[in-house]
Amino acid sequence: MNSIQGRRSRRVLGACAVMAVLGFAGAAQASPFTITSTLTGDPRPENPDNIIVNLTVSGDTTSNLTNWIVDLNSPLHPNAELHEFNFNLVGLFADYTFGNFDPINWSVVAGTNGPGSGSADFIFQADRNPPGGNVTNSVNLTFDVTRVAGNFSINDFLNAASSCSSDAALGCGQVGAHIGSLTPAYRQNDSGFAMGNYASAGNPPPPPPPPAAIPEPGSLFLAGSGVVWLVRRARRRQG
Repeated sequence: MNSIQGRRSRRVLGACAVMAVLGFAGAAQASPFTITSTLTGDPRPENPDNIIVNLTVSGDTTSNLTNWIVDLNSPLHPNAELHEFNFNLVGLFADYTFGNFDPINWSVVAGTNGPGSGSADFIFQADRNPPGGNVTNSVNLTFDVTRVAGNFSINDFLNAASSCSSDAALGCGQVGAHIGSLTPAYRQNDSGFAMGNYASAGNPPPPPPPPAAIPEPGSLFLAGSGVVWLVRRARRRQG
């Protein structure tokens, strides 16, 4: 009796070991990714140029959470301040939630026209609630974006829609930033808009779909022979 129980115990332990190995092998493997964007502007003749904003987004394909860093990096405009930060992602505003803002005065709302962009419509707009909360060359804006359903993918960024300005000089971008307190230099305005697009660091975009299959020469010959036969048959009937 004891030997039978021993064999059963060994079988149960063996089955558990196999299940553990299979479960480990089937577990999703973490795949971190980094999305970047360099926003530049403003190319319009009446606005100051040399505006630079660097965006870095860190995430993982096994997580629904991403961390965003908006770095205003415009040394030729020492007093520059980020007024609004606009961006697009695949999906709708309701597909995402936002939190962990630093400075805490900031929040993300459903965007319309990016201020100063020439009517470029973005899905999301990060904005501050004064007083305080200034984002400058020495103070970054950071926040988290959470996907309501499913995990993040680089395609949520790379396949996001572009927003286009009514001013052709400014063009289109997936990301935009309205910057104020600029040094006008020879231009008059003290604010401007910078545009950019997402890029994937170490993660190439998905390959394009394969081209349509091209019939082999033999198939083309058979198809052509069939057409010739049908034509000859029709002529015989007419004759």
